[in-house]
Amino acid sequence: MLASVSKTVTCAGVMSVVEDGDLDLDADVNDYLPFEVRIPTAPEEPITTRMLLIHTSAIRDRFSVWGTPYSRDSLYFHGDSPIELGEFLRSYLVPGESRYREGANFYERRPGRAYAYSNIAVALAAYVAEVVAHRDFNELCKQRILEPLGMDQSGFRLADITTTNLAMPYKLNKETGSFEPYFQYGYPDYPDGALRTSAAHLARWLAAFMNYGSFEGVRVLERSTVRETRRHQLSYDAGWRQGLVWYGAAPRGYFRMGHTGGDFGVSTRMFFRPDTRVGVVTLTNSYLGGPRWDAFRAIDLRLLEELE
Repeated sequence: MLASVSKTVTCAGVMSVVEDGDLDLDADVNDYLPFEVRIPTAPEEPITTRMLLIHTSAIRDRFSVWGTPYSRDSLYFHGDSPIELGEFLRSYLVPGESRYREGANFYERRPGRAYAYSNIAVALAAYVAEVVAHRDFNELCKQRILEPLGMDQSGFRLADITTTNLAMPYKLNKETGSFEPYFQYGYPDYPDGALRTSAAHLARWLAAFMNYGSFEGVRVLERSTVRETRRHQLSYDAGWRQGLVWYGAAPRGYFRMGHTGGDFGVSTRMFFRPDTRVGVVTLTNSYLGGPRWDAFRAIDLRLLEELE
């Protein structure tokens, strides 16, 4: 499971619909959705798909809505979620619905004005693409990105995975120092983190993105689409380059771009250097924090700096 590295494929799925000419990144998402999404303190201001993909929409993650794999009220289901993507988003974003909490699900500011990372915003971008394309978003990504790249045993749902060679997510028992398994889980906002694939197949997607949309003679995105995805999208100098989902910076004297991910029993990293054309995928089936994350990060930094 890739956790938030999944968002890079989600972005590609959304951009494939943009390439078809059916979705305008800068149009109000309410032009497409079957329900209305407005920021309560700025109800006249449009939210665009671009804002969703660069985390400036003012949609806020209220983490208690998910619970944990072992909490009584949990959106971490054994297997795939029985709640549809659109059903969940409606319940969270529309006043009066079951998961809407006034003052908690949105920031008190106009959309497009400030950066704040949001899983639900990216899931909403995926749902916009699903509605516009009249196609299940998971199936859209499989048909437009995963299958053309030969990424077998890859998908946002466990039902897509038939191999028994599937990594179990683990948690660290701090008292005993041993690792204990969670279970194979899914959640309704799957486009923001539930993609499963292998490191070798994820590397095929990274190679295609590094090569501006094509790999081994197969093109999954237009060159101009990848250029736009890589372009800094914020109107101010944030100290990093915020593309569409992808982000990058040069803290060690060279520029690298990619994404990280973390969830229960999952930590992931995927970065590349445009100058050397080296990309690195690092995945683990345990959540890493503090010194353990630093050690994990050191693996791909060393590879990025020593390989040419």
